[in-house]
Amino acid sequence: MMKLLLLLLIGIFAISEAYKLKKTYEGNSFFDGFYFFTQSDPTHGVVRYVDKGTAHNMGLIKVENGKVKISSDSKNKYGGNDGRPSVRIHSNEKFNEGLFLYDLEHMPVGPGTWPAYWFCGSNWPNNGEIDVLEGVDGNIYNSQTLHTNQNCYMPLDASIFKGHWGKGPGGKISNDCYVNAAGESPNQGCSIQSENDLYGVPFNKGKGGVFAFEWNRESSIKIWIFKRNAIPEDIRSVILFFIFTKFLQI
Repeated sequence: MMKLLLLLLIGIFAISEAYKLKKTYEGNSFFDGFYFFTQSDPTHGVVRYVDKGTAHNMGLIKVENGKVKISSDSKNKYGGNDGRPSVRIHSNEKFNEGLFLYDLEHMPVGPGTWPAYWFCGSNWPNNGEIDVLEGVDGNIYNSQTLHTNQNCYMPLDASIFKGHWGKGPGGKISNDCYVNAAGESPNQGCSIQSENDLYGVPFNKGKGGVFAFEWNRESSIKIWIFKRNAIPEDIRSVILFFIFTKFLQI
């Protein structure tokens, strides 16, 4: 039985081990590190993912004053069965552990939106999925979730994190990470929901913040969310998206 620990922590950020900068995604070179997913939506949503050239020509991707902007088409109207042109990017490089920092100033909000920041193995769900940032529509809380094969659970000690457990049908705590777990919605996984100002409109009003994700395959998965006015000094120099790791790439 495999037991993983997912933590949502908001407060002082301390790193007990030294990290060195491995990879940076920022500014004009940001999109060089990603490829554009253009296949049908695996979750069967009404969306049309476009390639880099199309996204650029439609104004869905741009870099202004060093800030990367990614959006869907909000200018044109589409029929109920027509997918709205949108952007989904996957990193070219793979990582197997490390500390990942994501500086986000603004996220999409409103009906039909689904901003997300995921880490996925190539053989889903056997190699797992870690959702650092995710929500839909008018949510004001962020969901941190693990999706795995069988025999992966999270501890029940809610005193070690802020926020609250996600729940399945009938109010059952969703601490079984298996995508087909009994008593949970299909592909619900094990999830912790943040406090009610770390996603959506409240998050944007505060000029966003930093998502810090520490992944240690031998011990734990930890996630911190720092509001813009509470980012620790040791990560204030982050421009957009740095990856710090002391481990080798896959």
